[in-house]
Amino acid sequence: MRNELINIYTYAELTQAAKDTAFYAYLSDGYEHTYIEENIASVRTFCEYFGVSIKDYSLGTCSHSYIKTDACNEHMRGVKPKALIDSVDSWGTGYFMDYSLLEGWEAFIQDNPSDTLGAFKSAISQAVIDIVKDMEWQESQEYFEELAEGNEWEYVANGTRH
Repeated sequence: MRNELINIYTYAELTQAAKDTAFYAYLSDGYEHTYIEENIASVRTFCEYFGVSIKDYSLGTCSHSYIKTDACNEHMRGVKPKALIDSVDSWGTGYFMDYSLLEGWEAFIQDNPSDTLGAFKSAISQAVIDIVKDMEWQESQEYFEELAEGNEWEYVANGTRH
């Protein structure tokens, strides 16, 4: 039998090279973005308010991201732009994406007050932008540092997780 003594480090105690090793291992070991389901649920609920369906979507940081719907002018008949804003509590999920959708809606409707289809598409575009930004944040070393420290992950000197 043999005994071996190893030093265990917090992320903050690692050298920069070891921090890089820990970060890249995290990204390559089955990493998945969090909150995608919540984001899509908000977009889906927004669409359902208009009777619109999501037909397809692809979201990522290294590819073209999009959300395709079956929205057309018929879905927008009778929609009062201000009513959508005032009724977020009745259609929203309570997740931050509701407000991203509203931001896109409001920004478009200010300059085009009668184009609700355009406002709808603007809202969906804003949601895609914000989802991708969130995904990029989750792929950052700064985010990983917060995650590692918050979860009290431990490492050996070369950055391999203990």
